[in-house]
Amino acid sequence: MTRVTPFYKDRFNQMIRAYNETGRMPELPQVNSIEDLQAQYPPCSKEDLRKISERFIEKGYFKGGYIISTSGTTSTPLVLCHRIWGDASEGTYAYQLMSYLMRNVFTSEDTVANLYTPGGLGVLYEGSNRFLEAICATILPVGQLQSIGSDPFYFQIFEKFGLNTVMGAPSSVVQFAKQALEHGVELDIRKIVYTGEHFYPTKQELIAKVWPDATYFSMFGAVEYGFAGVHTPTMPAGVHELLDDWYFFETDEDDNVLVTVLTSPEVPVIRYKIGDKGKLLAPYQEGAGHGLILGDRSDTSFNIAGNAVGFDRIKRTVEQALGLIDRIQIILDTDDQGRDVLTLALDADCSQDSANTGKAHQALDAINEIAEGIERGTVLTRVVGREGLVMNWRTKANPVIDHRREAQFDHA
Repeated sequence: MTRVTPFYKDRFNQMIRAYNETGRMPELPQVNSIEDLQAQYPPCSKEDLRKISERFIEKGYFKGGYIISTSGTTSTPLVLCHRIWGDASEGTYAYQLMSYLMRNVFTSEDTVANLYTPGGLGVLYEGSNRFLEAICATILPVGQLQSIGSDPFYFQIFEKFGLNTVMGAPSSVVQFAKQALEHGVELDIRKIVYTGEHFYPTKQELIAKVWPDATYFSMFGAVEYGFAGVHTPTMPAGVHELLDDWYFFETDEDDNVLVTVLTSPEVPVIRYKIGDKGKLLAPYQEGAGHGLILGDRSDTSFNIAGNAVGFDRIKRTVEQALGLIDRIQIILDTDDQGRDVLTLALDADCSQDSANTGKAHQALDAINEIAEGIERGTVLTRVVGREGLVMNWRTKANPVIDHRREAQFDHA
């Protein structure tokens, strides 16, 4: 099994020398091999990056840069800085990323609706517009769908511009397709470009009824390390081709994915645990980068009443009872009697007399580890509808939010 992608020692050491010349951090060691890298640099976490970021902000090192942050759904946002667009000359990451996207995803003939969420110190919406502009695509910066309301005028404009590509989270793309259908506007969508989650078959089936010629492209990355891989229809199912020149990937004995970024980000990202499990593959064809199949999140299991329970297991059980649901969220808290309170929030109608509520409770009761806690009186369960989902500026709902780690306050 492939556990690592190619490691470009010279590029790594050049980056390390540049970091050391700034004098902003303690001296970082250069390395001679992958084994040396693994010995000299232990895996790092988001908290490790946060400590460096906070010191850099205090020292003013981020001034003059593009300030971005993680979404902060479950913890304080991680604030970072990038300057990749400062130099997009040949040989840079920015240039090679745009070249790759032009060869494999977009063309200058595309008209693209950008449905990503703007604001909130996010980079996805603005960053996408920037590289689309460099590619000379026609950009329709829609953002959140409520920004265009229910007026069919916008969809008529999209039709006039020959909209052929929709870019956004799967749930936003589905909502966009439904609105086009409601307005009776036929759009010849050929490409759907998405990030952040799987585009599940049920959603693809819905899209196929509206846009039968649509094909799917997935972009893999995160605020902490940028765009690192792409999946296109010509690649094996589920495989993202990695940008080997700029990223070194590893998987550990538990299949956790680690990344080392060679683009010289302001905050060094060396052997960073991205929070996903995965499997690395040899290139699927000659000249291609190595592949990555993403698995489950490595941080969505939680303990309740002394038992470990996986989010994916709850999701499967609930969807067996209710059918596919766009967003499912587990919120954990403690009541004033010290009992674990598990709130299941669903993107559905879950009023008190709703059939969904009863089915959801039955699904939770069918999970032995939860049922055991209920029987012992150490666990309470609640079911709430979409109004109970904890969202952020970017309309993201983290799968598991554990408030039990926080200091307890009297909210009465």
